[in-house]
Amino acid sequence: GSSTIYGGCWLEHPLYSSLELNELDPESHLREATRLTNLGFRPQSIDANFSKDNIISASVWFRPNSTGNFTSLFDGKSLAGWIGDPRFWGVKDGVIMGVCLNPPGDHAHSNLYTKTPYKNFVMKFSFKLVEGASGVMFRCLPQKNYYLRGCKAAISYGDFNYMGEMYDYSKSMVISTTDAEMEARLANTIKKDDWNECVLTVRGASAKVEFNGVEVSQTDKIGLPLGVVGFQLHGNTRTTVMINQVQIHPIP
Repeated sequence: GSSTIYGGCWLEHPLYSSLELNELDPESHLREATRLTNLGFRPQSIDANFSKDNIISASVWFRPNSTGNFTSLFDGKSLAGWIGDPRFWGVKDGVIMGVCLNPPGDHAHSNLYTKTPYKNFVMKFSFKLVEGASGVMFRCLPQKNYYLRGCKAAISYGDFNYMGEMYDYSKSMVISTTDAEMEARLANTIKKDDWNECVLTVRGASAKVEFNGVEVSQTDKIGLPLGVVGFQLHGNTRTTVMINQVQIHPIP
């Protein structure tokens, strides 16, 4: 059943949790709405700007359930359901392998992407970056030669100054960056020689990326409303990346 929490009411759903704020004065509503935002909730009208007035007027908030019904996008044996250049992408020992030892040059990224487009979703996967630079692609439109026009959240070690940075290839612009404090935190969070987990939440014009449970960056500047998801081999560096446990579920 539902219970009253902070002037609200919890409603459970297989894919998301909902909290409805009732009869709060504006100051209390803003304080509680800020708390919900920090917990990963978003207003029902996600396309609205996150201004003070919009947050105060939003009464229904949603958050994906961590136990929701995720669908696996990788069967552990083949790239069924995916499109990618077989010279660079394949399956070995039960994981997706992306290998490019002779990079073709900048702006010649090779991508592996789903045949199915997605709108609003939570996507999670594990990754191990052996060398180079990769990224998770989302809200993308396929182009020639396996190129994708859309958004990317970077997976790149080094000094972590690009890790989690979001770039929109449809606009040719950075849409989210990290700061020195986050880079230092990532240095203590990412396991360079082991598997890591990424959770990507995309809804409306907003996206949020987390690595090993740490929220790294977010944006509300996504341009395309629908597109495929996938993974990138960066075009100007030798890259070997391993991907596994790719799962997704749609959200409101």
